[in-house]
Amino acid sequence: MTSDGAPLPESMRGKFEQYQTWSSAGEVQEIGLEDSEEDIQKARESDPDYVATLKYLGLDAHPMWIMRGFEEPDGDTVERWYLSSAPWPFQQTGTVSERMIQADYLGPCTLCNPEGDEASLDDECPECEGDGSTQYWFEDFDENMVRVD
Repeated sequence: MTSDGAPLPESMRGKFEQYQTWSSAGEVQEIGLEDSEEDIQKARESDPDYVATLKYLGLDAHPMWIMRGFEEPDGDTVERWYLSSAPWPFQQTGTVSERMIQADYLGPCTLCNPEGDEASLDDECPECEGDGSTQYWFEDFDENMVRVD
């Protein structure tokens, strides 16, 4: 089922496809900070190729990143972990960009502000409520970059 929410900006296609490669590589189990210590310990002890950490890095328009491996909860940036039935699908040569992928995009609302022109803001916009920008979580979109409920 699709919704009438803002579509993912076309400029995010490459980053979204990278996210899709990771998310569709295997079955993924999500473990949150509020889950049992036993579940968190399972993630902690997992092979780094089969666990990833969702982390807030606050990098401009890309605040949330999925990092290969387990990172300890720090009370600030670590949001949750993912255990996968498939290994990290990207080559590991040591560069940071191969150990992390974007999980979201923070940018102009594609419903009422697609050009980033604040003069076109709509206070009634169902996506941004007149703010003109919104956070697009890649997990909320299907492989065709269409938002799903």
